[in-house]
Amino acid sequence: CRMEQVKVKRKTVEQALSVLRRQCARMERSEYDVRRSMIRWQMTSDEMENVLSQLIAERFVDNARYAEAFVRDKLRFSGWGRKKIVNALRIKQISPHIIASLDYLFDSEDEGAGPGGFSSWQHCLKRRLDKLKLKIVMT
Repeated sequence: CRMEQVKVKRKTVEQALSVLRRQCARMERSEYDVRRSMIRWQMTSDEMENVLSQLIAERFVDNARYAEAFVRDKLRFSGWGRKKIVNALRIKQISPHIIASLDYLFDSEDEGAGPGGFSSWQHCLKRRLDKLKLKIVMT
């Protein structure tokens, strides 16, 4: 199977701003994500800095807001643990200061876990083990 390379057209600053504003309005994006898009569009580093600073000034891009949404989503929907989330944030070049400021999200997830302080997957595992023990006792 031969993969064809998709030729990406070079974008101007105005085109990039338009596309990125739309994307950032739909979902949170980090500075890293925005930079990767602009690199794909073959923009110069000066153009990238110009676009990124404008998006930050207009509050379309905010690494702290992105990181908070990322942590909440990964804890709630993907069942990721603290280490995996922190590593993913580091890969996305989120500053250690921002990552450290999100500790309360991990703590609140642990506290609000479930019966007996278990997280949802731990609670599920405990229920399964209890059922298994019950089956063993009944036989």
